[in-house]
Amino acid sequence: MHPTKSLAILLSSLLTVTEAQNLGATVNNPSNKPIKHGKQFTVNFVNNEGAANTYAYVAIYISRPEDPLNEFPDDALVHSYLYDCDTQEDCSYSPEDAPTSGSVKFSIKPLSDYSENDKYFPLNGGNYRACLANEVYNDADEVVQDNLIGSCDEFSVRAPKKKQIKRAKVTIPSVVAQNIPLQVKVKTPVRVVNQWVGIYNINDLTINGNKVTGPLPAEKLWGYTHCELNTGNVPGGSCGKKNGKKKTITLEKKNTEECETCEWPLQKGTYVACVNFNTNELFDKYKCSSQFQIA
Repeated sequence: MHPTKSLAILLSSLLTVTEAQNLGATVNNPSNKPIKHGKQFTVNFVNNEGAANTYAYVAIYISRPEDPLNEFPDDALVHSYLYDCDTQEDCSYSPEDAPTSGSVKFSIKPLSDYSENDKYFPLNGGNYRACLANEVYNDADEVVQDNLIGSCDEFSVRAPKKKQIKRAKVTIPSVVAQNIPLQVKVKTPVRVVNQWVGIYNINDLTINGNKVTGPLPAEKLWGYTHCELNTGNVPGGSCGKKNGKKKTITLEKKNTEECETCEWPLQKGTYVACVNFNTNELFDKYKCSSQFQIA
């Protein structure tokens, strides 16, 4: 005959097991459908009790089918991260007082881009995973290890829609004198934050029937469609503006900032201007102008 347990003990055991199973990160996406391109999203988390010198964070990684969800992804796959207080800055509370549950929002505000890898919001279309982890420091204030908490949660982001690209239009004068600022007119009925225009020499492009195809190479100049400077309007260098479907962008020497491949003045030759809807490589969602000359 099996010994009996009180109802309170049984409920306590059940709650403990349930909490242990829920440890980790969960993307707030009840429909489980791909998240719309450019849309911010929230990740919920459940953690253990706080501990000294331990700082919890949620990170977004590119997801590969060969990587188990209960193992730490490769660092090269990280896209964004936020500490459990919804910022990349130090939290106001001590690690011992850290929350055991909560949520963080991935968007331009708060800054969540992982700048060391030059990754920016919004995420490109594709598969990703959200992971909760603890960053553990020693007494010398050095990171000694990162511990994955629970399992990662996989989700996907929808690529820009074909009509978003089809309805866009980019125009520029057919001939521009060397050392004269370029005036690029862009019409984008469907817009996202961090939308930008790049100038490309046709010798660096794949041209098929007078049309640019394939991923775009490094640009010679670039600028946001809705922010005047390449440094954007929010911390981290992003452009959070997207109001107005018609914009005229002036590209000149100032647009060589934050760009190792840019040059001013542009060399004489044939170019195109392309509006990009991806903020991270591969830059394969775009609409280009007709070819123009720098003379």
